[in-house]
Amino acid sequence: MLNQHREKLRIGFIGLGQMGARMAPNLLKADSNAYEVFAYDVMDSNIEMTTKKQSKINACKSIDQIMQQNPDCVITMLPTTKIVTQVYDEVVSLKKKYGASEKIRTVCIDSSTVDPKTVQDIEQLIKREQLNMSVMDAPVSGGVNGAENATLTFMVGTDNKVDFEFAQKNILSKMGKSIVLCGEKVGMGQVAKLCNNLVLGISMAGVSEALVLGTKLGMDPKVLSQIFGTSTAQCWSVTAYNPFPGVMENVPSSRNYEGGFAVNLMLKDLGLVNSAAKNIDYDLAMGQHVQELYKQASEHGLGGKDFGAILKYFQEQLENKQK
Repeated sequence: MLNQHREKLRIGFIGLGQMGARMAPNLLKADSNAYEVFAYDVMDSNIEMTTKKQSKINACKSIDQIMQQNPDCVITMLPTTKIVTQVYDEVVSLKKKYGASEKIRTVCIDSSTVDPKTVQDIEQLIKREQLNMSVMDAPVSGGVNGAENATLTFMVGTDNKVDFEFAQKNILSKMGKSIVLCGEKVGMGQVAKLCNNLVLGISMAGVSEALVLGTKLGMDPKVLSQIFGTSTAQCWSVTAYNPFPGVMENVPSSRNYEGGFAVNLMLKDLGLVNSAAKNIDYDLAMGQHVQELYKQASEHGLGGKDFGAILKYFQEQLENKQK
């Protein structure tokens, strides 16, 4: 344990959306007597949803209330780069207010998806303030099902081996099954996540386009998906998260694309991908094209739906053309 004089680890969790609301309760599943979790979200309904899943979570009304606890760890799962920056400006300021003179070390873990420079800037802010505090990026893969079942993959970037071992053993392993150190530099987790989501966005669009084509030519989508799953087209978008309604149960496509990972979030991530590529003068032919496709789907009214709704967009475009 990092701060060994404490009987329980104090963990702050900021951001209780589709992912955070499922991740935070898992911290208490293994041993609720070893942790105290203090959770906050700007939306009261998200806090209520989280505490319904795990009643021992302490609902907080502000980040200030979390930082008053002088937490051993602060986890963030937030939707945009701007919000991540704002939250960490506040977290660092409050650490300075409540914990600068304390011996308590606070390890911050950002599991949001942002550009690598954002978390590197947070690291520099902490160093300038000379606080007993650190930050690592640990974005996730595995979706809402992975968050619910504690089977997420965490992609970590940090040069602090002690903090990584602490986070891996006591925090991340409670919420995921695979914790990968992507590089001994803050931001490398984000590099891995952005590359992963580039592949994910392209593969979901490709699978969706192929399923629309095959079904319009007369094939049963279940049979076609079965063939994909045992052939060279096999991928996560086919076997774990199939976008065609009725092919799989308990995935967003089976409930009108509600829940899951929104089209607008995929669009945001692809924007980060293409921005990072432009910083090194690399024009992503497929990355730019697939970003445009998700943009069109969003403008078509599907922005709040799961990103598998790109299939619905393709279907509707074809139907309109055939009228």
